Amino acid sequence: MSIAFLGGGNMANALIGGLIARGFPPGDIAVIEISPAARSRIAAAHGVRVSTAPDAASGKADTFVLAVKPQDARAALASLAASVHGKLVISIAAGLPLAALSRWLGGHRSLVRCMPNTPALVGR
Repeated sequence: MSIAFLGGGNMANALIGGLIARGFPPGDIAVIEISPAARSRIAAAHGVRVSTAPDAASGKADTFVLAVKPQDARAALASLAASVHGKLVISIAAGLPLAALSRWLGGHRSLVRCMPNTPALVGR
């Protein structure tokens, strides 16, 4: 299984750290992040692949995690619409209804919304 995170901020960092601490291979995690500082930070902390846009590595992911600020989600998802067919998309962006996520992904239906703040804080 491989996972691609769209966004490499604090929540993505916490989730990736938790996955790796429990034995998930860093080589099976890709992060798409536009901020050079965030890319450097997450690569140094976890040894995962990072890129500025979807690429071959992130395109092979089985699961995509939307970990951007809600106001940035629509634009961020535009870059993924062609890559998510048949894959699970998990959104941790607050306040975005599944209907909007589906619409922004061209009708994609394999979607989950979750709020992992408390579980991430306790490492679960």
